[in-house]
Amino acid sequence: MKKSVILLLSIFLLSSLVSAFNIDLKNNYSPGQTIIFSIAGNFLTPLSSQSIYFYSGREQIPLIFDIAKIGESYYVYAENPTVERNYTLLIKNAHYYENGQEYTQDVSKNFTVSGNIADFSVSPGLIVTKDNFEISLESFNSTLNVSSTFLGETQTTRVPIGQKSKVSFLVQNITNLTITSIKISALKTSYDIPVVIIPNSSNIYNGTSGTNLTTINTIKFSQDGYDLYVNQGVEKTFKLKINNQGDSDITNIKFNLSSSIADFVTLDPSEVSDIAKNDSITINLDVKTDDSGNFTGMITATTSNFSTETSLRVFSLEENQTIPVENMSCLSLAGDICLVGYSCDGNTTSASDGTCCLGYCKKDSSTSSWYKWLAFILLLVALGVMGFFYWKSKKPKKITPEALMDKTKKEFETRMSGSPEVTGKIVKS
Repeated sequence: MKKSVILLLSIFLLSSLVSAFNIDLKNNYSPGQTIIFSIAGNFLTPLSSQSIYFYSGREQIPLIFDIAKIGESYYVYAENPTVERNYTLLIKNAHYYENGQEYTQDVSKNFTVSGNIADFSVSPGLIVTKDNFEISLESFNSTLNVSSTFLGETQTTRVPIGQKSKVSFLVQNITNLTITSIKISALKTSYDIPVVIIPNSSNIYNGTSGTNLTTINTIKFSQDGYDLYVNQGVEKTFKLKINNQGDSDITNIKFNLSSSIADFVTLDPSEVSDIAKNDSITINLDVKTDDSGNFTGMITATTSNFSTETSLRVFSLEENQTIPVENMSCLSLAGDICLVGYSCDGNTTSASDGTCCLGYCKKDSSTSSWYKWLAFILLLVALGVMGFFYWKSKKPKKITPEALMDKTKKEFETRMSGSPEVTGKIVKS
């Protein structure tokens, strides 16, 4: 009886939790497809990028993503790798109001990435801006003509396979806060990207007007925390990505380590001159420990106007101890996931987020080589055809027996008529 009551209570709490939120996240996405969805609920504490996590099983997946509040809803976009797997979206410590009560608990929703690879992806998947802006498009399967419609104007952008192309959008004569969208499509893939245009005279962008709008974070690490595994006395290099998701370039970024890890962790570079808007950079993290054990610290990125940070956990194993690879991310193994159009130069291993390259990713030249060979073969065929027709035009024509007899008859008649002598032989047919 008690078990039945507990089961019914659990079902009731779960249904109440689901009803408290409207997470407009599809059940399935294609590999490479940009994930764009909204979250609606009576949140007492605003959501931020520190609230959103993506997991596959128990492993946190380092997706590039961001969140913005537009009106009463939050909008999230995430750049989805081309690896097929099951995901869990996790909203940690969601503080919300429902049915006259306050709740603080984790909220999750599952979705999968499977099927055919998407035709193309977009980045970023949401825009909050005062000025003109750009969006990056990347094609996975073939060269595409991508159609974009914004503020009643449509343009077409050619996107070569395996490359990123930027499409620019103009913001002109906007005097009021405008919430709209960009419709982008090609073949079977389409996106509806939310856009918030803030007039230059408005102070909404700085959050001082009280308007229910939160802008996108300007710069952030690709993860809110990193787990790194090394062997004692062996140096390893890990690659961390920093994203600029604001609407302007960021300059003079300095990176610092907390004192707890500064003795055995080195950043390269320790500062960068700039990161273009909607772009990212990669910094190398060189780790070499003299002792085994677990160490925790922070990495901070600082500019003149703001700073952001991420946590770092270093697991230093004995010198000859094998590093476990099961359910570990590629970054934790000091590897890299090669993108479409790139191949691994070195050893590979299986990681929780796909095939992990333990060497470095180099641009795949097989496609261009194939085109070169095809062009060479077509050239040979063309030369062969031209040579054949030239040889045929120069080859003496074969004389039929009838033509030969007619020629001989004419020569005989000419000779007998007293015309100048014609030399030559009469050939029998």
